[in-house]
This record gives sequence, C-alpha cells and structure tokens, in this order.
Amino acid sequence: TNFVLLEYGQPLHAFDYDRFGSKEVVVRKAAENETIVTLDEQERKLSTSHLVITNGKKAQAVAGVMGGAESEVREDTTAILLEAAYFDGQTVRKASRDLG
Repeated sequence: TNFVLLEYGQPLHAFDYDRFGSKEVVVRKAAENETIVTLDEQERKLSTSHLVITNGKKAQAVAGVMGGAESEVREDTTAILLEAAYFDGQTVRKASRDLG
C-alpha cells in the first residue's frame, strides 16, 4: 500500500477482513473523545473534525492517517479488505497534525 501512496499520492489501507468485524464499511466523523488504538499501539483521542473508517459500529482507522491495531494485517491473515478512497487533504493533514 505504501508503494501506491508514493507513486500516486493516494493512501490505500489493508485491513484483516476477518478482524474487521463486519461486511459494512462506513466513513463518518469521529465522536468527540472517541478513541482508537492505532497501528503504533498508541491510544488516540479523536474529535469531531477527524474522519474514521468504521465497521458500522467501531472505528477501525483514522481516514488517510493510520489504521487501527484491532484489524491490522498480521502473519496469520488470510483475507484482506483493501480500502482506497479520496479524502479532503486539509481534513487529513489536520487529523495527522492533531494526532501527532
């Protein structure tokens, strides 16, 4: 996914399909003080200005910034969900800046 980002400037994200928790993919604004543990194992507190990729219930990634640890691809992953989307650059930069 990083090669696509470098080549085209658009992020892709791979989720472990079986750990994603649903067949539904919903993009929404985060709830105020909603949290997600990201791939770097840090708990991030979100605000309503951040977009999240969800399984219809729970945030699985911060849109365009970083995936969540809960649905990360691991050595034992057998099926992936590949997310490709276009997100507003200002929204992604703000979330990236806010979350460090």
